[in-house]
Amino acid sequence: MWLALPGWAPLSCRPGQPEAPAPASAAASLLAPVPAPRPSITGCVESPELKRYVLALDARRREARESALERVGARRSPRAGTWGEASRSLVLDSELASEGKRQVVVAQLAAERVAAGSAPQVALVQVGGVLYRVAERPRAHATPLLVCGLQRCGGASAAGQAAPPVRPVLVELQPGERWGGPLAIEYDYWWADVRYDRVEACPPGPAGVR
Repeated sequence: MWLALPGWAPLSCRPGQPEAPAPASAAASLLAPVPAPRPSITGCVESPELKRYVLALDARRREARESALERVGARRSPRAGTWGEASRSLVLDSELASEGKRQVVVAQLAAERVAAGSAPQVALVQVGGVLYRVAERPRAHATPLLVCGLQRCGGASAAGQAAPPVRPVLVELQPGERWGGPLAIEYDYWWADVRYDRVEACPPGPAGVR
């Protein structure tokens, strides 16, 4: 069950929505991983080489994502959204109508991510006259690296902390546009699984705590 904003009437949630293109297979355009940096004479990878490697991996991931969008014929269509009322329960992908205008709930974002009063920017894509939000299904591949440096003792865990409140983000559909919901894309990417050659010992915690 969900409530519409005052003055807005629900159009639909899922029935009648245009069918999304099938997820693009990443197997046909699998990008080779970036060559891993070589260890120095000390047997570990130095920080400058690690930085260049991580930046190269990030660039390769962006390329893979763009290729996945191209395979389904999607083009970027960024939109300026508006915040829905935090007190209302608006389901993702639901549509609202009022005074001849149509809005759709395209995201649920933590309100603290955007400065108060500013319009949230939403990275949507379009296939023909159908607007979608991107549902990424990436496949991660780890590249183990022994890096020269000191791994500091970890701080207090954030486990158990309350999740920040979220607010619905709405985008107005233009005349002739339809909402397609999630557009699934698949691709492969690599990430640096870093292990340092030195580890800082953690100080003993309170009595009874390890």
